[in-house]
Amino acid sequence: MELLEQMIAAHGGRALWQSLSAVSARLSFGGLAFAARFNRAGLRERWVLVSVNEPHAVLADYPDPGRRGIFTPGRVWIESAGGEVLAERRSPRTAFSSPRRYLWWDDLDLLYFAGYALWNYLSFPFLLTLPDVEIREIAPWPEAGEIWRRLAVQF
Repeated sequence: MELLEQMIAAHGGRALWQSLSAVSARLSFGGLAFAARFNRAGLRERWVLVSVNEPHAVLADYPDPGRRGIFTPGRVWIESAGGEVLAERRSPRTAFSSPRRYLWWDDLDLLYFAGYALWNYLSFPFLLTLPDVEIREIAPWPEAGEIWRRLAVQF
């Protein structure tokens, strides 16, 4: 746990971390995974706001300017700038597990995939501080003439 505390201290300290509720990022990604599922635009030049306390992500201008996509594990939806729900899917994990996902993604499929992934990626450092997460320091790793300290994490 000592290494984790050193990492937190090096990035502002525990008090700062506990005062934060969300992380925002500007992103752009696409590629074959999207093109293969007939969503060639992917997620180009988007802002995302991710909660660090619960699985929740908001993608600005998704799928079009003036709209936003919202991810929670139990529901994904697209709403207008005024908050009107334009499309939604409850239990998106169930819908995403259908064989159709191998062939074609609609806007809600992409929202579920991206929201889930981005929440995990961007909130990961905060997840390490949860009480039910087991962390231990493991053997160092040599890399390019440096020695890196490592953590093993079990959720």
